[in-house]
Amino acid sequence: EFSPSSDRDSLERFYVENDLYVLRYRTNDGMKEYRIDGETFIITSYRILDLDGKAMLIAMASRFEESEILTMPMLIRVVFPAERRSVTIAYDELRVNEPVQCSFTLPKQAEVIYR
Repeated sequence: EFSPSSDRDSLERFYVENDLYVLRYRTNDGMKEYRIDGETFIITSYRILDLDGKAMLIAMASRFEESEILTMPMLIRVVFPAERRSVTIAYDELRVNEPVQCSFTLPKQAEVIYR
């Protein structure tokens, strides 16, 4: 789920690029940018930019699969460029309202912090 725009955000620019609708909102902290597939009206990417226009967060969704209830991205990537951090989530199959088992592998150099 992508963060929605708030009442305080103002639409700065709307345009079409590579068959995607691009909506850019000015916020108190910078900007939010959504890229929406023009055919399915699904958000495919989202960016948060600081006041200088540098990306603070980039989130991308792809490989969409439809069920009777919803459309779900099978591949999700979230990047924090300034911190050089990212996470990628890839789903093998889509099951709605069924128990699932999942696992993930941490890179050897990853630091685990328990809170």
